[in-house]
Amino acid sequence: MVDMDADESGFQEYTKPSYSADTLPAEIICHIASYLVEDARTRDDQPAPGRWLPILRVCKRWHDVIMNQTAAWTGVAIGRVEFIGMFLDRSGNQPLTVAGSLATGDVESDFTKLCMIMANSWRLQSLRLFEVSSDVWAKFEALVDHASTSQLEELEVCKHGMERSEALTRFASTKLRRLWLEGFHFDDMQTLLIPSLTHLTSLTLVDISWHPTVSEVLGLLRHTTVLESLMLGLDMAWSTPTNETVRLEALSSLGLCTFYIEEADLLHALDLPALEYFGLKINPCRDELDERLNIAQSIIVQMDKRTPMKGSTLYSSGIGSLCCMLTPDARGTTPDTQLRGVRLLFEDFGAKEEYEIMHMLRRYVVPKTPAVEHLTVYNGRAKTVDEIMSWGVLLMTMQTIKSLEIQGRYSTCFAFGLCLPGDTRDVWHPLFPDLQEVRLRHLWFRPTPDVDLEPGRCAFVNRLLKPYQSCENSQRNIRLTIRECVNITERDIAQIEDTFTRERVVWDGVGVWRDRGDEDDADDHEDEVFMDDEGAGYLADTEEDDWGTIV
Repeated sequence: MVDMDADESGFQEYTKPSYSADTLPAEIICHIASYLVEDARTRDDQPAPGRWLPILRVCKRWHDVIMNQTAAWTGVAIGRVEFIGMFLDRSGNQPLTVAGSLATGDVESDFTKLCMIMANSWRLQSLRLFEVSSDVWAKFEALVDHASTSQLEELEVCKHGMERSEALTRFASTKLRRLWLEGFHFDDMQTLLIPSLTHLTSLTLVDISWHPTVSEVLGLLRHTTVLESLMLGLDMAWSTPTNETVRLEALSSLGLCTFYIEEADLLHALDLPALEYFGLKINPCRDELDERLNIAQSIIVQMDKRTPMKGSTLYSSGIGSLCCMLTPDARGTTPDTQLRGVRLLFEDFGAKEEYEIMHMLRRYVVPKTPAVEHLTVYNGRAKTVDEIMSWGVLLMTMQTIKSLEIQGRYSTCFAFGLCLPGDTRDVWHPLFPDLQEVRLRHLWFRPTPDVDLEPGRCAFVNRLLKPYQSCENSQRNIRLTIRECVNITERDIAQIEDTFTRERVVWDGVGVWRDRGDEDDADDHEDEVFMDDEGAGYLADTEEDDWGTIV
């Protein structure tokens, strides 16, 4: 080996700095603050000062350095007037990212906040108003003087009501890339929208007073040559199907808030070679559903050929609502985190329509996504034998499932456990013949609160075990994990290990007991179910009431 000293090799011997928290150089403290700010923005998709303000409490020196760093104060979350003023003052002349609601009910206060923000319009880079009351917007429109927004790259305005408005012209910017408008007349937003089409990368138009034909919508989209994300919620007018085709080379995300025959015709006319996310909100009670779903199916097939779907999630947020999600991620996804794949949201349906939904998924979705290996079912509800059987038939078509996760308080779609009765009483068939792993999380083992079954099948632990004693394929090598479940005991674990699987059951030991009639929101754990595990231990939010002790 050739011996080289540090000078010859170009390396210096590393010496650990003798810094402590209170002696760190100012530039390092500023770098830490900037990192936390950007991380909070990335996680929440909006300014989140409460995520990083606790670092001001490290010591007086950190407090003083960060208070004088303008970049840390450029993300303005709309809250109290005095704190908006503090962020605007301390951000100096830096570009601003502003987000929040102006529909608190206090019109004068909300209007004051909007005026403070627009007084800095020349440095606005992003303005996202998730809600604006019609009264606040009317006062804003009445203002005579207004400055330009020449640096604006992102604009979101969700306005209450459908009153006519010319105020959108005040947000004109040649740099505009992302536009989300809700609650406006199309004629009032053309001056802002039309010149921006050629350079928009994201466009959302929802609840717009406009009844375009498919050809008119295609006429707009033909100019969106760099558009990457599109969401539409329009009341489109019926017209004769068009022979036009518009190719959107860059579009990777498409969402339709309604899905009637007009939207199906629009889909048929679009060529989407780069599509990675496809979302539909479907009313199963409407006519011509088969025709519409055939067109949606063709989009799903194209996406699956480019990137096979590996994970599936069936999620119910309440009665009359079911969301089917498909994703390339073999671990599945959640409504809050899905960025790729397919999302089909069915809403406002009854028991009869639920049977139809299961039929739709079984016919149009499952056969076209043959690589799916993981299934998550959250709050799977079924109240009648017909509903239970329709769920069972759907699940049995998913023959490629190797891992299953059951979450939430309700699980009666598994009223027969993980099997279905066969032609003879003594023989049962497994739902998933290749099943290797089952994970149960936030599940109620007993009693089942949403349906009255016979006593032998009332507890999930019985539904899990008893059918397998008669199952033609017992699958005794399934790995089972139980986390944060309700109404389960050590005796249940022993019985599961003895009857269901030879593999050791992984149980966190949580033995929470809740009553059948307990309707506490905490029981549902919905927020916890979809918590990002990577965020564990992250700085908690700081309430505005505490800010006075910080600044």
